[in-house]
Amino acid sequence: MAEFTYGGAAVIRPDNASLEDLPGTDWDEFVYLRTNPAGSHREYWFHGAACRTWFIVMRDTVTHACLEQPS
Repeated sequence: MAEFTYGGAAVIRPDNASLEDLPGTDWDEFVYLRTNPAGSHREYWFHGAACRTWFIVMRDTVTHACLEQPS
């Protein structure tokens, strides 16, 4: 088991977005057609080896440095 597991980008969904409310093509674009610029990103991470908590970290995808850690 990995101590930390990446859970994806911590982005805000479009207004009123849910599987029921968002048309299929818009949902597909939101999930699959995003840019992937290098630099800092807010990401979900899971601490599976200890407290089993999801948290958000600001991480630089070029250097892998954590820029902002959870409190």
